Amino acid sequence: MKAEHVAFDTPHMQAAMMELQGLIRQHYPDTTCEVVRGDNPTGIYVLATVDVEDSVLPTACCRHA
Repeated sequence: MKAEHVAFDTPHMQAAMMELQGLIRQHYPDTTCEVVRGDNPTGIYVLATVDVEDSVLPTACCRHA
């Protein structure tokens, strides 16, 4: 199944996105998240915005292809 054919609104995808956001918020409670489709590489992304004090955070990406 290609990522562009994966629906955001399936129970499986909703659960996965909520779980990922929950894991991030366990460490950074004030995080805001946005779920978007991306094309480099094609996939569904959870964009997390975290306000931290003078830190460099590693970037992680999950891809469904």
